Amino acid sequence: MDQNNIIQTTPVKKSKLWIWFLVSSILIILLIGSFFIFRQTESSQYEEVSTQNSQSSSSNNLQLPASNVVGLDSAKKVADNYLPRYFPDKKYVFVDYLEAFDLKGELRAYILIFRKPDFAAESLEKITDAIVSSEPETNKYFTDYTAIIMASAVDTDGPLLRAYRGLPEIFVEKINIEKEIEDKYKGRTLGRIIFLGPTEIYYEIANSGEENNKPLSENSLLINPRNYETLDFSMFGQLLQEQKINQLEVDRINSVKEKWKDYL
Repeated sequence: MDQNNIIQTTPVKKSKLWIWFLVSSILIILLIGSFFIFRQTESSQYEEVSTQNSQSSSSNNLQLPASNVVGLDSAKKVADNYLPRYFPDKKYVFVDYLEAFDLKGELRAYILIFRKPDFAAESLEKITDAIVSSEPETNKYFTDYTAIIMASAVDTDGPLLRAYRGLPEIFVEKINIEKEIEDKYKGRTLGRIIFLGPTEIYYEIANSGEENNKPLSENSLLINPRNYETLDFSMFGQLLQEQKINQLEVDRINSVKEKWKDYL
């Protein structure tokens, strides 16, 4: 009986020892693997943070190329180039131009007005008279006789901003806007043309005696020539915030400056 017990129990002890060894080995392998995974993750996170810091540092070192005012003669060259492209069926004669300013009070765009040679109104004054006497009123834009080229006044945008047939709304509605301001805004007068974008052109409702090139402020008002609705500073003041600098914007400006070389 004793021998049988010995024969039966010996294999059981060896089997338990082998299982314990196997489990211990697996645990050690898992522990070592976890250690290396942790080190790898830590290294990756460090590299990611280093890359982000490097990119942030690079972004902080970026500077936008300087913005330079472009003269009227250069704007006329832009018009000479683009008028035949947009209106190849007609020839136009230069009449005059309007200046548009940004919210900082700096010159931002030229609105160049052209007419067909057979259009009798040869100046802005005569065109204004034609607008006042036009019947029906829908003809006051004279789309069959006039065209507009809007060119940037700075070499960091454009050169061409917009081209279309007809007189600019900001000019056509000037008389009505003056009357609107006189009736509703005592102590104020028609101010500068303000450029927020090629299709967003407004008049400033200026305080009398302050029609100058100072930046717009919290007391500033703009009036829309389409519907005479006004914008207060809360509606456009955020546009005065400093522009965020990134590489794409730097590249865009450099590309625009290259285009301007053909007109300067």
